[in-house]
Amino acid sequence: MHNEYKASYTIHLKQDTRMWLFTKHGFYSVVKKKFGDQVKPFQVRGRSKGDLVNLIERCHLDEKVIHTPHADYHYRITVDGEELNRIFELMQKSLDYENFKSMIADQSGQSSKLVAYHEIWNSMNKFQGQDKPPLDMDEGENYYDEVDKIIGSPSTRSLRSLFDPYAHEWGDNDMKKKISILKQLLAVKSLPYWTNSYSDFYTNEANKPHVVDAIPDALEALYNNADNDLKKLMEPHLPTKPPAK
Repeated sequence: MHNEYKASYTIHLKQDTRMWLFTKHGFYSVVKKKFGDQVKPFQVRGRSKGDLVNLIERCHLDEKVIHTPHADYHYRITVDGEELNRIFELMQKSLDYENFKSMIADQSGQSSKLVAYHEIWNSMNKFQGQDKPPLDMDEGENYYDEVDKIIGSPSTRSLRSLFDPYAHEWGDNDMKKKISILKQLLAVKSLPYWTNSYSDFYTNEANKPHVVDAIPDALEALYNNADNDLKKLMEPHLPTKPPAK
């Protein structure tokens, strides 16, 4: 009985092995094809050619990216078992971070996937069966409690290090870190949500309405240091400055 179960399980793996990998090097769909090349039966597929180039270079694979524009995944490589092991070994050695989304926000060539990854995270979190959306504030919480849930760093929770270039908190993070924080926030909710929440808190609760006046200058500094993907998220919501006289 045990041998029969083992044999059927092996057949299942041969015919229908597939997985998704979300990594610091890219997003991949790995499948084992039932028909076709049985010397290199595994296909590593991607939405981005650059993600597969990353694997070829880092795993020293003697492969070329195959362009399949009419298939679901437009890019793929075929590998054998030993090459696939090299890919998995790379993934294991790449686990040097504590938070995947925060790492992606800072990862060159991968940060543009952050919005998509947050959407996947939210969908799976809802599937987990929570009674309310994961980022809703509980009664008695302020917006900075919500920031904690996303960033996980109390030192940034007031967002003055992001929205007030004239406050001492502005010096808590360099511009690269500010951009990383902003990307993570905008992957979850829009720029107006965060600036309005920030303004409402300092105007109505902290009784420091003057703090709000610095937001346009902060957004200008952030925009000038943002990459193209972040600029596209920011542009519809930037304050319009009066023309110079």
